[in-house]
Amino acid sequence: MTQTAPIIAMSGLVKRFGTLTVLHGIDFNIERGEFFSLLGPSGCGKTTLLRILAGIEQPSEGALLIDGQSMSGVPANKRPTNMVFQSYAIFPHLNVEENIGYGLKNIAISRAEAAERVAEAISLVKLEGLGKRNAHQLSGGQRQRVALARALVCRPKVLLLDEPLSALDKKLREEMQLELRALQRTVGITFVFVTHDQEEALTLSDRIAVMDRGHVLQIDTPRGLYERPANRTVAEFIGSMNLFSGRVTRIDPDGTVEIEGAEGTFRGTARSGFKAGDAAVAAVRPERIRINAAAPEAGANGVSARLQASSYLGDRSLHVLTSTASGQQITVQSGPSAEDMPAAGAGGLWLHWPTDAGLILPD
Repeated sequence: MTQTAPIIAMSGLVKRFGTLTVLHGIDFNIERGEFFSLLGPSGCGKTTLLRILAGIEQPSEGALLIDGQSMSGVPANKRPTNMVFQSYAIFPHLNVEENIGYGLKNIAISRAEAAERVAEAISLVKLEGLGKRNAHQLSGGQRQRVALARALVCRPKVLLLDEPLSALDKKLREEMQLELRALQRTVGITFVFVTHDQEEALTLSDRIAVMDRGHVLQIDTPRGLYERPANRTVAEFIGSMNLFSGRVTRIDPDGTVEIEGAEGTFRGTARSGFKAGDAAVAAVRPERIRINAAAPEAGANGVSARLQASSYLGDRSLHVLTSTASGQQITVQSGPSAEDMPAAGAGGLWLHWPTDAGLILPD
């Protein structure tokens, strides 16, 4: 197996529980050394897919290769993977060193090498000096580090992580995100990370698979998902997006598409093929919209609106407006200063954005 081949290859994976199908034909690869995230709402199938990779569940159909080897019939303890669970599953009767070294009991290595690996793992997760501390004396962040070290000490080819940061408070969670990404770069192995938190996935990942109802909707880099969502579902799930429904009225040779709906006529770029009359949405991020008193030039994107409220958030200001035409709520993000904004309730405002700031997506 060459080092350029994917570490994980999935082909036509289907998973059924009785008559319920929870995964539908999963087909994609994960590359060596990637930090790859499975992102989606609860019940989308991401944890089931992770459990299939781990060998805890078996697929109903399809093929799974890890490091070029078929995993058909291979039990969890024989796979080149290890898993960090959401609950951490720290043994309460063992200290930090004993917890981390627990998995080494089934590996044919000397006591000296086992001790060396445990010490190395403790250093990797920054728990020096805590090796003899009992599990019940650890903070949430320390328990999370112990779970990571215990998974890494056996030197798996793939580390599987099932929402390992979800039990932490916001500040500690953000700190651990940075530490987890740095750790992955240090050890150089593939991480497959499950989360429902879009910001977490965008922060950590090299690539992300967005899942919904057992389907993979799009696989891309964080920037690609944010700036070029493939469809309305991905656009709504990744970040905040304003969507204006309509039907296609014009398609230019350069890929610019025009739609017309209740809010007006909008132009933007499209990554899907359209024909005249197709249902579509114009999608634009809040930070790409500008608020002005003057109407836009003919042919430019614009919505007549009334300001409802503005909120100062420190590094930015958030404005909520409603469309004059339909009452649809629109969110606009600006710089931190809102001193020039009119008072709440002010009408006669116009929202502008350039053609290249908007996307036209299938509705």
